[in-house]
Amino acid sequence: KTHMHERNIELREWKKLFSLDNAPAAVLALTAFLAPIFFMPSAFVAFQFSKAVMVAVGVVVALLLYIVQTLKNGRLDIPRSPVFIVALIVPLVYLLSSFFSTSTRMSLIGYGYETNTFAFTLIYILAMFLAATLFQTKKKVFYVYALFFLSFLVLAAFHVSRFFFGA
Repeated sequence: KTHMHERNIELREWKKLFSLDNAPAAVLALTAFLAPIFFMPSAFVAFQFSKAVMVAVGVVVALLLYIVQTLKNGRLDIPRSPVFIVALIVPLVYLLSSFFSTSTRMSLIGYGYETNTFAFTLIYILAMFLAATLFQTKKKVFYVYALFFLSFLVLAAFHVSRFFFGA
């Protein structure tokens, strides 16, 4: 009976890990893990573009999952910090600046991978909001740091192997 009870607890833990409640945080954590090491070498697409698209897709998917989770749970948790009020102003300033720019389209979205556009500034602010909302426990923050450090180790191993065995 004890073995069956332990197995049920283990099964509940796995279900909880892959539940909708953890999905936005998992997607954002995976994005943080992949961002430093993600590149798609191609003659047709610059690697900066593929990295920017990966980060943007990760943040948007996490945001959509967060919206679904919020609608399902019926409550919205918004961090109450003056930093977020100021952070909301930043994309608005970028948007206004884009409209008064000589090249509105380039200021709004650029070629798709520039980080100094309205679109990417909005992605960064959404990532900041989601990170502050989704990673509020020490355990979740630890996992994100661990994933980021693991990403560093993968990247370091790649470069060390390139150093010793050539490009």
